[in-house]
Amino acid sequence: MEEIAKRINDKDIMCMIKLILKIGGKRGIAHGSPLSPLLSNIYLNEIDKMEKAKGMTKEGNVWNMPDDLVILIREYPKRKWLEREVYRRLEEE
Repeated sequence: MEEIAKRINDKDIMCMIKLILKIGGKRGIAHGSPLSPLLSNIYLNEIDKMEKAKGMTKEGNVWNMPDDLVILIREYPKRKWLEREVYRRLEEE
């Protein structure tokens, strides 16, 4: 929310975003949600800054890194550990 608030200075819009996030729960925003592109771009801007600090280079306007990430895990009780591990690893970055 702090990163979003740096770009949006409208209390009503911030309230709406909070409500949308609450509906999504702890699992995030659904792909295709109107909020998804905004949150993705904010997140990816932070990744760009992090990679730049690590010394990554750009080729034209493109970083030598993926700009999107999709992780598909079939929902099955025995695979819960995998979901937790992927989430932990993303949090580290």
